[in-house]
Amino acid sequence: MDVFVLLVFAAVVALVSMDLVEKHVLGAAVLALLLFTGALSPVELYEAVEWDVLGVVAGMSLLTGFLRDSGFGEAVSKRIVSRVRSPRLLFFTLILLSGFISLFLDNVSTVSLMGLVVFYVAKEAGLNPVDLFIGVALAAGMSGSATMVGDPPAMIVAGYFNLSFLDFFFYRGRPSMFFITVAAMLASTLVYTLFHSGRSRVQGSPSAGGEGFDKVYLAEASASLTVTVALLSVRNVLGLPLTLCVSAGLALILAARLLVHRDYKGVLEVARGSLEWRLPVFIASVFALSAGLLKYGWIDRFVAAVLSATGGGFTAVSSVLIGVSVLASAFIDNTPYIVASLPLTSKLATAIGADPVALAWALLLGTTLGGCITPIGASSNMVAVGILEMAGHRVSFTGFVKKALAFNMVNVLTGWLIYLLAYSPP
Repeated sequence: MDVFVLLVFAAVVALVSMDLVEKHVLGAAVLALLLFTGALSPVELYEAVEWDVLGVVAGMSLLTGFLRDSGFGEAVSKRIVSRVRSPRLLFFTLILLSGFISLFLDNVSTVSLMGLVVFYVAKEAGLNPVDLFIGVALAAGMSGSATMVGDPPAMIVAGYFNLSFLDFFFYRGRPSMFFITVAAMLASTLVYTLFHSGRSRVQGSPSAGGEGFDKVYLAEASASLTVTVALLSVRNVLGLPLTLCVSAGLALILAARLLVHRDYKGVLEVARGSLEWRLPVFIASVFALSAGLLKYGWIDRFVAAVLSATGGGFTAVSSVLIGVSVLASAFIDNTPYIVASLPLTSKLATAIGADPVALAWALLLGTTLGGCITPIGASSNMVAVGILEMAGHRVSFTGFVKKALAFNMVNVLTGWLIYLLAYSPP
């Protein structure tokens, strides 16, 4: 069965890279195959899927539908375009904004929110919406591990080693994940902007609404967004699921549109046009397949074999750990990879006499860097590709990798060098 799971994984990567099958069809087939062959039991499959992520994807698709319908995206984009005159500076600013929002919100929510603005800004400023939105997703994914309230891998590492919020800024007097990832994100965003911001606009962006806005509707949608963002920002403190945070914002706008305005037709149209169900199916299959690789020991074998060849020096071990994590997380969801690799990282640190948290930073950094390489490496990438496809811009597996190449080359090199400068022994 272990060989079978590996073959299924290879087939999925090949089919996605060649763009031969609709992703939701492929995802449904993978889920059925893993279940009916007994590779995963129903309980294992259920536990493998991060249902909260699927819930926030579906919920944010509805919330963004209301925001779009209210004219929120166009209203914000007009303000941004009127204040930032240079198209290249505008391109850089939006990607950077996504990165900084993702310091405090999960990257899926960040990408969903930025999607409201990107298409309108691209249309107003004559920018390529595909290049711009991929940059937004890359920056969001990179910044998610800068703080312990960003994305699940950072939270898992913090919980495993009982780290505090401030440990992600400075750990034992040395700059930690915040400074390493933000510096890498800034350098990568600059290079990505230089490579992509000069391209002409691609047709097919969602059409902007009329010049006149329903100010009441816009205020209601903005209030719903404010509630959602506020809850997402403090959800770790309050112990709130992502889906609940988004549901609160949705409840507010639904109450206003249905109970106050009785706009039943408008709500139904938004639901029909915006509710995303195909992408959650594919994401669920990625979670399940990652769990299968973990169950049958492929990730453990891969990591252990490479790390055993390092010779025991901290610089060599941490560099290989970063490299292995970059390669693995480019194709395997980073959350289960982190869960599987932390015990190995801790044992390895004990074996070479190193601080386990210092090696955990290498693991987390490599996982974060690798998630930016492919469209299936991080949930934010899958969401971005899904939103682009809904807007009429089909992005293939290889197309994404090529567009993200400059960002990732600078990203990996910068993050690795800063990490070694901060943590390698003198």
